[in-house]
Amino acid sequence: MEKLHIYMQAPIFSFTVPKELLEQIKGDFPYMQVVSFKSKEEFVSHLAEATLVLVWHFPVEWYEKASNLKAILTPSAGKDWIAQDPKERVVRHFGSYHGKLMAESLLGMILFWNRRFDRIVENQKARLYDRPMQQYLRLFSGQHILIAGYGAIGRYFAKLILPFGCKIKGLQRTHAQGVDKETGVEYIRQADFSEALAWADHVIDILPASKETNDFFAEPQFALMKSSAFFYNLGRGNSVNEGDLIAALEKETIAGAALDVFKEEPLPKESRLWHTKNLFITPHSSCVFYEYMFLYYEEMKKILQSLKDATT
Repeated sequence: MEKLHIYMQAPIFSFTVPKELLEQIKGDFPYMQVVSFKSKEEFVSHLAEATLVLVWHFPVEWYEKASNLKAILTPSAGKDWIAQDPKERVVRHFGSYHGKLMAESLLGMILFWNRRFDRIVENQKARLYDRPMQQYLRLFSGQHILIAGYGAIGRYFAKLILPFGCKIKGLQRTHAQGVDKETGVEYIRQADFSEALAWADHVIDILPASKETNDFFAEPQFALMKSSAFFYNLGRGNSVNEGDLIAALEKETIAGAALDVFKEEPLPKESRLWHTKNLFITPHSSCVFYEYMFLYYEEMKKILQSLKDATT
């Protein structure tokens, strides 16, 4: 009998396995022993019994305790929270469904800045009825979008944005040129990135965490962008030099930015980012929706079924 051990404790309901979902897993896979643990210590003490685990984090030292483990399942898209098995016997399955969630958050950010709702909010607080304030703002339709890290999530962004009639370019390591046949997004090379930065009205960063992406966006990149352009990071905080971004916003090198991720999380109260003008901050919440784990389970079911089929 397969033994699925779950340790998904989190301070946010969206990132836990609610009772109704736990019962659904047990009902869909009656041949599987499913156990949910409330503490890390209890979960680790029973690792030797598990053949499958559903977790947020799995450090490399846990593999020594998991002698029967076959696969690790996690909703996380980033691979930095689940260490690779040194003996390469355990398969890791990462979530690939986040685009649907993050795309809504991104679209909200883009429209927030494109219609300068930040100023509308300030005017409301001041009881200022300034109708001409938006008179020179342009339609989102037809604007230029640059996506750095154009993969599965970027593709979902593109699908949501394309109906507005925007032109989109994507930087992706596996495609140096050509177009995405599914969306028509133009792939660009690293050599063309500077030109694309100068072309874009909205620059979207969804780069993964790695040594190669450290400070990928810094003063040279912000200097190339239009003074009317906006920058967004929904990827990982390591990819942005936050000091350089603050300087670019304060000097109005770019028009505004929205950050959902940061080099240090939670973002410290003393961080200068909190007080930077033309900066919209969300607390790493682009995926925080009630449906988060329920949507992941649709993906997880297929994985569990494929693992069953592989052993029968």
